Amino acid sequence: MSLSHSEIPTKVLLTLLENRALPILFVGVGGVSVRTLAMYSARLGYPVRGCDREESPATDALRAAGIFVTSHHAAENARGAGLVVYTLAVPEDVPELRYAREHHIPAVSRAEFLGALMTRFGTRIGVSGSHGKSGTTAKLAAMFRLAGRRPTVFCGADLGEGTPWLFGGEDTLIYEACEYRDSFLHFFPTVSVFLNLELDHTDYFPDLDALTASFLAAADRSPVSVLNADDRNLRTVAERTKSRPILFGEGEDFDFGYRVTDISHGYVTFRAYEGGEALGDVTLGTPGRFQAVNATAAIAAARTVGIDFSYLRAALHRDTGIPRRLERLGTFRGRPVYYDYAHHPTEIRTTLKTLSEMTGGGVTVIFSPHTYSRTAALFSDFVGALRTATSVVLLPIYPAREAPIPDITSEALAEAIGESAVVQSAADAVSYVVEHTEGAIVLLGAGDLTLPLAQIRASLDGKKP
Repeated sequence: MSLSHSEIPTKVLLTLLENRALPILFVGVGGVSVRTLAMYSARLGYPVRGCDREESPATDALRAAGIFVTSHHAAENARGAGLVVYTLAVPEDVPELRYAREHHIPAVSRAEFLGALMTRFGTRIGVSGSHGKSGTTAKLAAMFRLAGRRPTVFCGADLGEGTPWLFGGEDTLIYEACEYRDSFLHFFPTVSVFLNLELDHTDYFPDLDALTASFLAAADRSPVSVLNADDRNLRTVAERTKSRPILFGEGEDFDFGYRVTDISHGYVTFRAYEGGEALGDVTLGTPGRFQAVNATAAIAAARTVGIDFSYLRAALHRDTGIPRRLERLGTFRGRPVYYDYAHHPTEIRTTLKTLSEMTGGGVTVIFSPHTYSRTAALFSDFVGALRTATSVVLLPIYPAREAPIPDITSEALAEAIGESAVVQSAADAVSYVVEHTEGAIVLLGAGDLTLPLAQIRASLDGKKP
C-alpha cells in the first residue's frame, strides 16, 4: 500500500524545526522533490542524511554536496533521527518508517514538510494543474530573476543549471503544487496558479468531481487564485472559490488575456492584455501554441505581485524550455529526435500537434505508458491521442507504485490503436523504428526511460541538435 500524509499539525512541525540541530532523515531522497528539500534543509543548517532503494546520479550528487546517503532501506537508517521526511512513493512498511513509528520519531510527508518550510517566505507562488506545472514554474523563475527578485524555486525539472532548484532569498518562493494525494492541501500560498484540470491520478481520485473538489480546496487556501477561464473545470472552481479569482484566457475579456498573432514552425507570437488593455507582443522561445496559455498564466501571477511587463516579455523570449519537454536530442539517420515527458492523452495530443507544426511532417512515437491505473481509466483517450501519430511503438507499461491490472497491457493498447507495435526492449524499439517508420521521432513517457534514452542517444548521427 502507498503512504498517506501524517496527522502531525503544522504548528508542531514548525516548533520542531526551530531547532536547527534537529537531525532529519529523507526517505526516497533520490526523487526530485525530496532531494530538493534535503539540499535546502542542509543549506539552512540542519544535519541531513538520506536513503533510497538504489544508487542513482541523484544520490551521487547529494554525496558530492556532503550529505550522507545510503542506497538501501534499513531500520538503522532512521536511528538517531529527530524527524523523518518521506515521499508518498515509498511503501508504508518501509523499514525506516516502521522504526520511526516504533520509536515515536515524528514522520511527515514531503508535502507537509514543504508546507512548513514555505512559511518562512513572504511571497509564495504555487503552480498547479494537470499539465504544464514545471514549464510554468520555470517561466516564473526566469521572470523574477530577470527582475532582480532572487527567488527560491522548487521545480519538478532541471531549471537549466543542472538542478531542479534555485536557492535565492526568503522574499519569494515559487514552487510546483502537485495535486497527487492532495499534496497541495498542505501548502500555504499567497498566490495560486491553476493551469488546467483534467481527470488523472485515478489510483487516488475516483472521478473528476473528487479531483475538482480538491482543486477548489486548494484555491480556498490562497488569498489570490489565478485561473484559466478557458478550462471548463477551472471555471467551476473560479465560481465557487473563497479566494479572489484572477482569470486569464484567450481574448481581451479577462483580467489577463492573449491573442496569437503568428505561429512559425511551431513558435508562437501573441499579444498580451491586462484588464482589456494591450501590454505588448511576446515571442516565445519555446514551441507550441499551448505555451501561450502557460506564459499568460505566468504573466498574470507576476503582474499580480508587481513585476514590470518588460521583464516578463524578455524572460519569455529567452526561455528555451526545460529537459524532457520537447527536448531535441539530435538526429537519427537524418530524422529529428525529441524527448518529452507527456504521459496523459491531452499531453500526447499537444506534443504530436506541436511536433507536426515544427517539422512539417509525420511523427513516430516510442511510448512507455505510465501506471496501470492511468492506462485503464483513460484507455480510449490514449487510443485516440496515439492515433494522431504516423507510427506508434509501445514499450511495456511502467508500473511505478502499482500492481498489474488484468487485461491492461501495452498489447491491448496496441490492438485498439491498430497498426502499431509492442516491443520489450529499447534495442527492439530502435530496430523497429529503423525498419518500419519515417519522419520525426519522439520518445514519450513519465517513467524510467533511461535504457531507451541511452539506446537512442547511442544511435544518433553524431550531429549537434
